[in-house]
Amino acid sequence: MGNALVKDIRKAKTDLDLSKRDIKILPKQIKSAKKLVTLNLANNLLIDLPPELGRLARLQVLNFSNNNVNYFPPTLPKSLLECYAGHNRLFYSPMTPKIGELSNLIVLDLSGNQLEDIIPEVGNLSNLQVLQLHHNDLKTLPRCVYVLPSLETLVVSFNKIKTISDDIASLRTVKTLDISSNLLTKLPETMGKVVSLERLFVGNNALKTLPDSCGDLVRLEELDIQENHQLDDLPTSIGRCKAMQKFNMRNTKLEKIPKGVKHWTMLTDLIMKDNGQLADLPEILGTLKNLRVINCDSCSISQLPDQIGGLKNLQHLDLRNNQLSSFAIPTTIKNLTTLVKLFLNNNSIEILPDEVCQLNALIELDLSHNLIINLPEDIGNLANLERLFANNNKLETIPVSIGNLKRLTVLELRSNTLSYLPYETAGLSSLVRMDLSHNRISDLPTSMHVMGHLQTLDLRDNPFDSPPQHVIVKGKDAVLDFLRDQSKSQAKGEDADKGRIRALH
Repeated sequence: MGNALVKDIRKAKTDLDLSKRDIKILPKQIKSAKKLVTLNLANNLLIDLPPELGRLARLQVLNFSNNNVNYFPPTLPKSLLECYAGHNRLFYSPMTPKIGELSNLIVLDLSGNQLEDIIPEVGNLSNLQVLQLHHNDLKTLPRCVYVLPSLETLVVSFNKIKTISDDIASLRTVKTLDISSNLLTKLPETMGKVVSLERLFVGNNALKTLPDSCGDLVRLEELDIQENHQLDDLPTSIGRCKAMQKFNMRNTKLEKIPKGVKHWTMLTDLIMKDNGQLADLPEILGTLKNLRVINCDSCSISQLPDQIGGLKNLQHLDLRNNQLSSFAIPTTIKNLTTLVKLFLNNNSIEILPDEVCQLNALIELDLSHNLIINLPEDIGNLANLERLFANNNKLETIPVSIGNLKRLTVLELRSNTLSYLPYETAGLSSLVRMDLSHNRISDLPTSMHVMGHLQTLDLRDNPFDSPPQHVIVKGKDAVLDFLRDQSKSQAKGEDADKGRIRALH
């Protein structure tokens, strides 16, 4: 290992990747690789780094993350632009003040090191743009952070931060601020002075609301407040954040979508998942013409507004685990011409509206765990459908048009009351997986033997006569062979019948 490692070092030109090699000691010969620009030492067993690294005057990128290094190297070259030191044991020794001499540093990753504080000298890194401090033991936002004049991305998620001081107003260049997964109960009113902010992540805290000044964050494009279980109100001022594109309010205490959302005309993603107290979708949703994703999984929605049909760019609509009944889906749903995924599973739907069959862009449709007796006759019009799930319903028959779904790769009809499949099922020429288990099927159509792409066929718990059980237990190939033989026998029988008829004439 040692000789091979030294050879690789001597052969290195500008880039040297020594990651994932179980290296315990980096040879001193590293000093000979004077042209190195990038050195990757990640995922090894290093405890320290040799001082010889300081001689690599052209080194710009150093990655020694995911090792056991127990102190920050004091002799790194000043040419360094990016330093990745995450997931080591830097808590073990005091951090060297010399880190503040890396004046060209743009990216610094100190995440996952059980650090309780960051030394003041980090504040001397005047060119630093990205600072990763997540997964440490910080109790407050380090003071040095507030004096970094070029900082654009600050990630301090997964710490133990309880408060943030008013000094956050000094972070006027920060575009991305991630303070999620901490112990925050409120944010300072000066938050609105972080005027360059585009992405704000405050999820997984104990916030009850946001400061009014958040309305001054006019460049904000993404706001994530998820998993703040006591958050029951948002200031009306957030309506002024008209650049908003993504909003995640998953599992909060909000009973309604904030009124200010109607001003977010650039919104593309709206995540409302796991809000069991949310019973209605407001009509104003129909005005958000740029919406591409709506996720209402596990809410208490009982009716969709007619205005939802105005969302011409919607691609993903997740309504699973709600309280939708047969007449909860408006006919205007047919206007969602760009919809690719529709999840209606785990509701109380008995009749699927015919208009769903006009969603020509649909690729995935999940109707499982409802009360549906029949699929619409025009289900075969969904020419682009690739995955259809209708498990755990009350289906008695399948429309013959099912055979028109030439792109369908997955068909799951588990746990229904089906007694047969139509001959046209064989038209599913792209089908890879088919689940017919737990039904009342006694015969499979012999035409299915032509389904050459089929890899998985689940026929468990059906009262089959044809194929017989001793064939079914042998698996999919035996079943298709049986159906092929049956088809040939039927063809011969038909030919014989035709011959007898001609003889009679």
